[in-house]
Amino acid sequence: MVMRGALGLLGGLAVAVGVVFIGQGTNLTHGSSMSGHGGYAGLGAALLAIGLLLIVWAWRLRSSRKA
Repeated sequence: MVMRGALGLLGGLAVAVGVVFIGQGTNLTHGSSMSGHGGYAGLGAALLAIGLLLIVWAWRLRSSRKA
């Protein structure tokens, strides 16, 4: 149960940071040295994908324990 919660929390954090990085890298959000640099959008996409994978993994751990 702790593992599932930790994976879900880490996944959610990675998704949130990924979304922020994508927004700044694509110049949708301003006010940072990251704004407008496409490399940060790519890094954000990678973080978003990793975060979603961690969330799915945590969800599958929960599903397998119920069976």
